Amino acid sequence: MFSYVDHRIARYRARFMEDYLKRLDLNNPDAMYLVKINHKKQSKMSTIVADAPFHKSHATRAIARLTKRHLVEKKADPDDLRGFLVSITPEGEKIAFSVLEGFSAWDKLIKSMLTEKEQEDLQQIYQKISMSLRQYFQEDDPSEKDV
Repeated sequence: MFSYVDHRIARYRARFMEDYLKRLDLNNPDAMYLVKINHKKQSKMSTIVADAPFHKSHATRAIARLTKRHLVEKKADPDDLRGFLVSITPEGEKIAFSVLEGFSAWDKLIKSMLTEKEQEDLQQIYQKISMSLRQYFQEDDPSEKDV
């Protein structure tokens, strides 16, 4: 029922964010990892990689690009010398904030097309779908986890 429309909206969102992120010299995966690292400030690289929707090799390359740009720092984990810790730099925090502004700009664009009632209805529908999918996949509530 919604698959074609969902796909088209996802494409437009990806295009919007791609255009926005070009101004920051980032691609979508790099931006996602930067925001995730910024949220945690410092984390085990293995945790960041495990939580991401991309293959481990993509994560490694993305974090290497972010490190090269001095947006994140990567160092050996003193508790596990086989692993690494990644942390956000001050410049990385600024860029991560700009990435979040891009998501806000997308939200504002969408909201500008809807009445307040339609926005409320859409939010309720998305929450219902999300809860149902979480139950279907037998996942814990993400609000109970450290995101």
